[in-house]
This record gives sequence, structure tokens and C-alpha cells, in this order.
Amino acid sequence: MKIKKSLLLFLFLIIPFIKPAEYILDPYVDSFIDAWKVCASLIAIYMYIKKSELSPFIIFMSLYQISIVIPTAVNNIHNIRGPVVIMLSNISFAMIAELGIKHYKREFLSAMSIFGGLMCLIMAVTMFIYYPEGMDQKEFMDLLGDRNYYFLGHDNGSFFIVFAIQVFSIINCLDKKGRLTAGTVLFWLFVDGAYIYVRSGAAVTAIILLWLYLLFFYKKNISDIFNFRTYIAAVLCLFFSVVVFRLHVYFPFIVENVFHKNMTLSGRTVIWDRAFVYIKRSPLIGYGQEEMTVLLEKFGISHVHNIFLEILYKSGIVGLALYSVIVCLIAKKLMACRGNRINDFTAFALFLFYLISMVDYYESKYVIYGMIVLAYNMPYLIGGSEAVPAGEKGREQSL
Repeated sequence: MKIKKSLLLFLFLIIPFIKPAEYILDPYVDSFIDAWKVCASLIAIYMYIKKSELSPFIIFMSLYQISIVIPTAVNNIHNIRGPVVIMLSNISFAMIAELGIKHYKREFLSAMSIFGGLMCLIMAVTMFIYYPEGMDQKEFMDLLGDRNYYFLGHDNGSFFIVFAIQVFSIINCLDKKGRLTAGTVLFWLFVDGAYIYVRSGAAVTAIILLWLYLLFFYKKNISDIFNFRTYIAAVLCLFFSVVVFRLHVYFPFIVENVFHKNMTLSGRTVIWDRAFVYIKRSPLIGYGQEEMTVLLEKFGISHVHNIFLEILYKSGIVGLALYSVIVCLIAKKLMACRGNRINDFTAFALFLFYLISMVDYYESKYVIYGMIVLAYNMPYLIGGSEAVPAGEKGREQSL
């Protein structure tokens, strides 16, 4: 079987962005992969400029990333390297994804499914083998309680990577076969089973909801009621009811017996209270990406465990406004294509991403931006034009 050069190209481009946790790699290997990522990024930027016009999504995503770097430079110029690397990596991977979806859809989705799936498989195996001790623990993690590390990182953080790759894999299967195959289902049941085995709370919630959707709803047209707009409304309601007003305290049975958390949600409400205090002190541009020692001193942890608070803390109202534009751009495309199976599945997957981001969020998980790019480029993904009318072409392809 002849392997397309474009498939090999996208494997070359994505491999350095989905690497094992740093503690697993030899320092020289880690440095080599970082150099590879720089090379892949430059190639991706060159190809993107040559073949595509700069999309509004890439423009506003870049502005949002810059809104994190600027306050970092203002507060501590010596800490600028890390945020700049994250910014360029996020933008580069988004360009790779957009380039792939627009011009090499099959090859890009296949590359993500093949290599990403391999990494997820290894991650799942290490979780089954090394739970509960994990493969490693960093010393500073003692301040945060027990947090075990596996092949792609600790369970909660790594799930963002695994979840995004799972979305790519399922979309690849739907795009090629028009249905979910037994192999795809069994593979991801095994991977998801590892997160259930280690009892990763947010991951288990997303996994259960994802499979319920695939089992009962993905073949049905429910997009008139359940669509990206209603999903975002639900996420905002959850944010205000739990993070802001703490209404979960009125439902202790659900919190303690269903989610197996205490009423502080494993300390998250304490972290959120501290985040609100600091956000009020610098509401416009935030604090940028601070060093680990500063974050540990402020919060006792490396991040504030909520996507909206994280955005406000790092980039202020400016960053939140830019990110809101990104969400609006995505919503416009997903609503225009609603009724198509791939479109509706992607919308639900993004809902699950924002749902688990209510209690955990990591800006440096580059693959997540690739998943968001899928949503923005939905007309290309489902094979239509930019003007796919709601209820017509989308619903026709779902039959």
C-alpha cells in the first residue's frame, strides 16, 4: 500500500506537539523534540501563508495569545520565554490543523488518529500498570496533594490531550466510514477505561456523557434544541451557579455521593476565592503567565482550576473579550452546519471540553486548539462550502 507524502508530512508536523511528559524523556531527547517542534512550526507557518489566507480565527487566537504574553512581560520580563513558547506553539498547531482541514483533510485526520491514538494507547497502558503510585511524582506536587504522573502527564491534565485526540479519531472514522466502527469503539473504550480506573473525576464525567451521546443521540437530529448556543448557555449557567454563587452547597448528596467531592470541590472553591481577589486588583490585563513559585504562593497550585477565571487572571477583560470573539466565530460556523452528524458531534465535544474546564484548564495543551479549529472550519470538514445553510445541506448529510 502506497503511503501518501502528505500523510508523512502531517505526521512530521504533529509528532513534536504530542510528546510524552518531560520526566520520561532524556534531556537531550527532550531538547531534540523541542527543536523538531520549532522546525515543524516554521514549515507549518510557511505552508499556511503559501496556501491559505489568514483566517479571522487565527487572527483573534493570536491576539488572545498575545494578551497573555504582554502582561507577563510587564510583570516579569525574565519569565517571558515560557509564555512565548506556549503562544507560538498554540498558534502553530492551530495553523497546522486549519491547513490540514482545508487542503489535506483525510491525511491530517489520519495522522492525528494514528500517532495520537498510539500515544493515548501507551498512556492508558501506563495508567493500568502504574496506578495508584504513578510513574513519577514531582517534589512540588506535595504541596498540592497526591498527583500521580503517567506517560502523558497526570490524569486530569493529560485527559485534555487524550480527549482532543479521541474527538479527532471519531471524526476521522465518521468522515471515512460514515459510521463508528467496532475497532474505533473498542479502542477508545479501552483508553477511556483507564481514566475510569484511576478515578479521574472530570474525565469520568466527560467520558460518560460522551458515550451516552454516541449511544443515544449522534444518529438523531436534535440540533434545533441541543446545539452550540444552548451548550454555551449551559456552561455559563454552570459557571455562575457553581463558581460565582456556589449553589452546589445546596446539593451535598450529589457532590459527595455522585462526584465524590467535599463541599470545597477538593479545594477548588478556595482557589477560586483567591483568584477573584487577584482579578479585582488587575482587571484589565491580568498578570500573564507567572512562575510556578509565585502561583504556588498565591494559590497553592499551578493554575486556578477554571477556564474563565484563568483567562481573566492571565489576560484580564481584554483577554476575555478576545476569547469571546473566538467562541462567537465558532458558534457561527457550528450553527450554520447544524444537523450534520460530524458538526453536531463536534459541538457536543466542545461542550464537554468547556464543561470539564469549569474545574480544570491548561493553556499549554496545544491539541485542544486543533479541536477548536475543527469547529471553526466545519464547512470544509463536512465537505461543503462556506455558506452551508442551516437545516438543508447539514441535515441532508446526516441521513
